[in-house]
Amino acid sequence: MKTRTLKSLKILAAILLFGFTIISCGRDSDNEETPTSGYPKNVTIEYKLTGTGITNGSVLFAYTNESGGTSSLTDQNVPISKTVSRTVNQYDGIGLGFSAAGNGTVKAEILVNGTVMKTQNFTSSSVFSGNLVYIFP
Repeated sequence: MKTRTLKSLKILAAILLFGFTIISCGRDSDNEETPTSGYPKNVTIEYKLTGTGITNGSVLFAYTNESGGTSSLTDQNVPISKTVSRTVNQYDGIGLGFSAAGNGTVKAEILVNGTVMKTQNFTSSSVFSGNLVYIFP
């Protein structure tokens, strides 16, 4: 029972952290700029999670989906790669969030049209959690 409760808490924490990050990184309406040319535009977004020392089946992976909402995958193994295509506007935010058990390193990446836009490494000796956000300039 304790294992299930701990797993539920990890999942809830990752989803909340991901959601709050996307909300807090929204566009600042007090400092509006003239939109640059090229928006809206169609892009292909790839979310990647790789690493070592991660317990099999322990990864919760959440990401911004095709409609701009959040989708999640539970009980996953690394590596994870999820690709979506969508139309974005200037200042739109996308992101990924994750939690996992293990002792090692996790690398999270967001690629847009094949180019790495954000990358970050996370290290842990028991439970990993993290998120990565990219705002279209």
